[in-house]
Amino acid sequence: FPVAKKVAVEFSITPKQNNSGYLEIEMVNAKGTACMRIMLDSTGNILTKQGYRNKSLGKYVAGEMLNIKIELNTKKNDPKKYSARGNRRTKLYLDMATGINILSQQNSVVGRFYPEQDLWRSWFFDIGFVFKTRLNTSVASPITFNYGINFMLNHFDWKENAVLSTNKNLPSQFINNTNTTLVFSDNDLYINYVSIPIGVEFKLGKNAPRIGIGAYAGIRMNSYERTNFTVATDEIDIEQKASHRFGLTNFMYGVRANFTLNNGLGLFGRYDLSSLFEKNEINDYRIGAVGLHWIF
Repeated sequence: FPVAKKVAVEFSITPKQNNSGYLEIEMVNAKGTACMRIMLDSTGNILTKQGYRNKSLGKYVAGEMLNIKIELNTKKNDPKKYSARGNRRTKLYLDMATGINILSQQNSVVGRFYPEQDLWRSWFFDIGFVFKTRLNTSVASPITFNYGINFMLNHFDWKENAVLSTNKNLPSQFINNTNTTLVFSDNDLYINYVSIPIGVEFKLGKNAPRIGIGAYAGIRMNSYERTNFTVATDEIDIEQKASHRFGLTNFMYGVRANFTLNNGLGLFGRYDLSSLFEKNEINDYRIGAVGLHWIF
């Protein structure tokens, strides 16, 4: 780069080992006099020379690319050095997933109404943060331990005019609304959770996809029904939103899995092991979900 009093230099280096040898990187003038120095020593430390002392900038790992950025102002004699997060053992990611919700019915009582789910109009959207920690210090480690926090938005649609009973004295159950004065066009159920996912992820090889398995547990944040109908006598279109517990369980838990490509795109699935409703003899459902996810 050309001679200048203010420079910004960025480069990458991949050390093959961190237990022997010594590497020094210097910024010098035309006479070869150094004004700053970065060192990689034989104990895995990244150091910089400041006066007569060495200051630690962190650690480096054998086989892992280290990104270094240097901003230098010779007038102020105040170099600033930045080391990218590439050498961190734990990294933070944003994880998003979306797809279809599938209600799995576990029981059936003769004479009770069970609505048919409109599968392709029932969707979910998950968004959260996940920490990934390598199980050893090598960047080539094929296994990471994952944990974080996740917000789960679930939507269900029915092919019939189904609504949930809000009678606290009766077990949770679906009711087929047969009101002849109302023409129903849409009935939707929304259930939202916040959860803590944990799991492990295995990389199948260099530049290969990753497979993750794990579990999650969480609490219900809110639930509500949104109904669209027309009053037949007046031809008035009405949208009604009703927030209620509906006898839904407040605590949920389940298992999850993912198959992720190197670009962060992949397949995702989860299945609740807990019942959607509080235990009763009428309704026992589990929520399953399959779709795509993107982590970056």
